[in-house]
Amino acid sequence: MSEDAPLLEITSHIDGKNAKVRVYPDRVEWDKVGKVSGAKVTAGIITMGASFAATGARGRRGAGSDMLLMDAIQGVTTRRDTVLNDVVVLHSSSGVIEMRCSKKEAASMKELILAVKRGAYSQPVSAQPASPPPPVQPSWPANWYPDPQNDRQLRYWDGSRWTEHTHPKG
Repeated sequence: MSEDAPLLEITSHIDGKNAKVRVYPDRVEWDKVGKVSGAKVTAGIITMGASFAATGARGRRGAGSDMLLMDAIQGVTTRRDTVLNDVVVLHSSSGVIEMRCSKKEAASMKELILAVKRGAYSQPVSAQPASPPPPVQPSWPANWYPDPQNDRQLRYWDGSRWTEHTHPKG
C-alpha cells in the first residue's frame, strides 16, 4: 500500500521527540520532528529572524521517519505514564518502541493494532471489472407450442417468454 489513508493518526512522543504516528492495515509509521539547536536560535535572535527565514525554524537533528510492519509486531501493551498520558509499547523482534500519547489515543491505538493483527481489518482487494454474464440460451427456439394454460390452443414462444399470441390447435 503506498499512498493510502491511515486507519488512525495521532501525535505522540517517541524518544522525547514529537512524532506523527499513523496506523495502516499493513504497517505503523511515525515521523519525528527535529529539534532546533541553540546555535540556530542564537543566530535567529541576532539576525532578527532572517536566518530562520532563510533556513527554516526547524532543525534536522533527531528528525526522521520509521516504519514497523504489522507482521513484525509481536505484542502491544499500554502502561500509565502521567495523569493525562499513557505509553503504547510495540514489541517486535528488533526491539521495543514506546509512544507516549493521551490515554484515549493509547487505548484506540492498541485496540486498532490488535484488531488488525486478528484480521478484523484487511487490505482492500483490487476491484476487477465483473465479467459479463454468458448469453442466455433459450430452452426452446421461438415457435408455436401447446399453450400451458389451455390444451386446445397453441401459444407463441418468442425464445425467452410466452407471448399473448394464440392459435387454435389443429
